[in-house]
Amino acid sequence: MFDISNENNKREFLKYFRISNGDVDLIIDKEYVVYGMEFRDDIPWGYICTEDYDEYPKSFPLDFFDILNSKISSFWHLSYCADKNSSERMNGFFFSEWASDSSFYERLVDGDSIEVDLFSDYKRKMDFE
Repeated sequence: MFDISNENNKREFLKYFRISNGDVDLIIDKEYVVYGMEFRDDIPWGYICTEDYDEYPKSFPLDFFDILNSKISSFWHLSYCADKNSSERMNGFFFSEWASDSSFYERLVDGDSIEVDLFSDYKRKMDFE
């Protein structure tokens, strides 16, 4: 679990993301479950649902959060597969279906029913780990 640690981090976060309206959907001192993690330029990014009812998680740099529980999900698998749309590799930790398919997240965000159902099932399980 992670929480955004303080107002200074939130300001840096907003600057980092350059979000026009300044709304990042995160609440300071709220705990968030990380449903997957990838590394971009050696920086860990966590996939977090900002609301309980979210159908898919959004990625945020974990530099802006404090680790409250360092336990890694029992559902995570190492992902080190080529991205079908670029020469880069997807590397991180996700549940097995996501870890082995670089297009999984795109289909999840697009609302494909198989991916939405899979994520919902894993989300429910990870919420109670």
